[in-house]
Amino acid sequence: ECWCSFQGGGVGVTSDGCDINCAANTNQNCGGPGALYEFSFTCSPPSPPPPPPPSPPSPGSLTCSQASTTAIHLAWPPRAEADLYGVAVSSDPDVRPVALLTTANTSVVLADLLPSSTYHLRLQWHSLSAPSVVAGWTYTAISVACSTTDSKHPALRFTRVNDAHPSTIVMQLEPPSVRLPMVAIVPLGPRHSEHYNHHLLKDPSVVLQYLSAQYQHVLDNGRVTMADLKPKTSYYVAIGSECSGNGCQHWDLPSIQHTTGLSNDTVYTEMFRLSEYTFETDFLPNHNSADRVSMGAYLANGTPLATDTHWPNSTAQDWNDCQTRLASLCPHERLAGLQCMNCAAANFDQVAAVCGNFTSQDNADEGFAVHFYCGIGWPESVVLNSSITRYCVEHATVQDPRVPDNNGFAQYTSCNSDETDYFGNQPRDPLCICWVYDDRILSQQSNSSLHATCDFEHKEPYVNEVQCNCGDNGPLLSTDDPSVRFVGKSNVYLPYGYWLNKPPPETYPVSLPAGENFSTPKAGQCNATQALGTAGCTWKREALMQVIYGPELLANGWDPTPAHDTLTNSSITEHNMGVFEKTVTGDHSVTFRCCGC
Repeated sequence: ECWCSFQGGGVGVTSDGCDINCAANTNQNCGGPGALYEFSFTCSPPSPPPPPPPSPPSPGSLTCSQASTTAIHLAWPPRAEADLYGVAVSSDPDVRPVALLTTANTSVVLADLLPSSTYHLRLQWHSLSAPSVVAGWTYTAISVACSTTDSKHPALRFTRVNDAHPSTIVMQLEPPSVRLPMVAIVPLGPRHSEHYNHHLLKDPSVVLQYLSAQYQHVLDNGRVTMADLKPKTSYYVAIGSECSGNGCQHWDLPSIQHTTGLSNDTVYTEMFRLSEYTFETDFLPNHNSADRVSMGAYLANGTPLATDTHWPNSTAQDWNDCQTRLASLCPHERLAGLQCMNCAAANFDQVAAVCGNFTSQDNADEGFAVHFYCGIGWPESVVLNSSITRYCVEHATVQDPRVPDNNGFAQYTSCNSDETDYFGNQPRDPLCICWVYDDRILSQQSNSSLHATCDFEHKEPYVNEVQCNCGDNGPLLSTDDPSVRFVGKSNVYLPYGYWLNKPPPETYPVSLPAGENFSTPKAGQCNATQALGTAGCTWKREALMQVIYGPELLANGWDPTPAHDTLTNSSITEHNMGVFEKTVTGDHSVTFRCCGC
């Protein structure tokens, strides 16, 4: 090698054959006095040649530029018309996504993956001009296969097992192994769900070399408890093998874990939502959702899971033909509610020729496929095909005087249901109204409470249901109502729906807690780039979502028999609640962590 050094006596020493000026400093030449040294060392075996570079991406396509045992770096060309991107994650190109990751950037690190695994990834993007994130998505048809690298311990899993906590992280090694006795934990900085994921792409030994780590031994049962941690902080965690007093030879299975804050001003809540009027994930703004207990009860008592058709006496081809005909006749009215139904009615003969007879009435037997395209009526979902998405939401708490015992949640509102159709709801930008009668019955509100807020004499048109009011605007919410900006909650009890068509009692004879329902107002939503509290936003969805489907529930033992809870028997509902829990927590190709972790 030729090394730069200062010239000797103004004349460069060039006996080594180097007489080129150094670009950085004209006072130096290659080969100045004392600049050349001889080194002797042993070379390691040559690395295998790198894989050929990927072919140039087509517009909208993904590329995988880097991978580790638990993460893959993804990138794609920007689109001027997009304000949000999504990566749908499948374990097989012919299987629907098990996860969805969203970002406002044109690259992202997909984390919490399994080693030595191939993932099939599909890009989607949201239109900047769409009024809400719930609709306006474009989906690419072709998936890209990307793989994680091999682990030194491919049969092992190292996962978080405690709930979100301000100072403790508990990890579990399965199966327990004496070969991996040490865990390293590195504080990275203030908590951020995705900001530190690039560390997962590096060799863990390099990360631990340059960052200050703490080390703990794994117990014989495979568990390690890391306590006295700093609140609201992100930590890098990896497990070591071949360890001695001088450290470990190998580090593996890295992940980024988080602690929560000490204050109760913000909390993390897990929410499940069955998509309405679409088979894709439809997100949370001005939508309702449920915890895992209540979602199991809802699915057991809502749209039947017993059918393999899209609506009675139909096939998937019938369904697709109907949706295609509507898209050709009413292309701009998709999910526009009754406005869309007006378009369908104006083209009645052409629509009915493919979709069958239909009306705008709230009756699934009178044109459900048309109702689904337009976004009116009940049911709003086809459980066997609609996505059931698991969200994690960080949100601010509020004191709502109407519900003083609601643990920092506002009063629940009812969104995007058939009760909102009369008020002009359009599911592509949904409407929330005052907590409707049916939802209050699920919460077992007393007879006197219902009569204080609901008008039993004058039924709401269209659904012919008791109308409930939240103030001077009746069913419509005033702008200063806490429910307009803060996450709302209502409790759910069994027997599920038993009192919907019966006079409500003052005291319910059977009242078994069955989870909670939530409302997430669009006006309080933080966008993908905002931290909680920015510009007054009150709730923020985590970027990674889990997605499950009806066939998974059936495979895990779901009983499709209509539940029909009674005062003495809720056995089918309770059985299916357990099946839903089993399906959510079962083995998946992505390691879904607890909400807030």
